Amino acid sequence: MSAGGSYRRGYYIVAQPTTHHVSAPDADFHGLFVAILATALFLVVVVIATDPSLSAGIAQAVRAAWSDVLVQLTRR
Repeated sequence: MSAGGSYRRGYYIVAQPTTHHVSAPDADFHGLFVAILATALFLVVVVIATDPSLSAGIAQAVRAAWSDVLVQLTRR
């Protein structure tokens, strides 16, 4: 079945048959969870980017963790 066809010099639209979709019972909660998680991640990034003391503390923690990883890798 085509979505449309020509009629003389113009086009006409053929309506597609409707299909009823049954959604999963937890579909709404999944979307809500994703929205809450995305908002929390966005807020954490904004707070880290705007507060110099937090970004310095986090940078120091990342450097310490990275040096611990490097020590473990060089021991092997």
